[in-house]
Amino acid sequence: MFAKLKKDHYPGLAKRIFFVRAPKVFMMAWKIAQHFYDRRIHNKFIFAGHDEYVDVLSEYMDLEVLPAVLYEDGKGQPLGWFEKVHMEGGFLPAEVKG
Repeated sequence: MFAKLKKDHYPGLAKRIFFVRAPKVFMMAWKIAQHFYDRRIHNKFIFAGHDEYVDVLSEYMDLEVLPAVLYEDGKGQPLGWFEKVHMEGGFLPAEVKG
């Protein structure tokens, strides 16, 4: 009874969860997994691929707040642990030669 009460009245704190530049395998796995979750939960998840993520994010937020890793003209700064990590975005090579 408590679990149902919690689920109905406190469904979660997140309004939206963005998956930016997610691989297609991840999106295919989500298409299967979403059937195990309540519709309110999987409507919060927004997937944005390599080609469309700027357009998708611009619908929900001001792009200038994003760090330069995600948006070239962004002025935002990464927080916490990410301040010390150099992240460079881009496509992975098709083959890794070793």
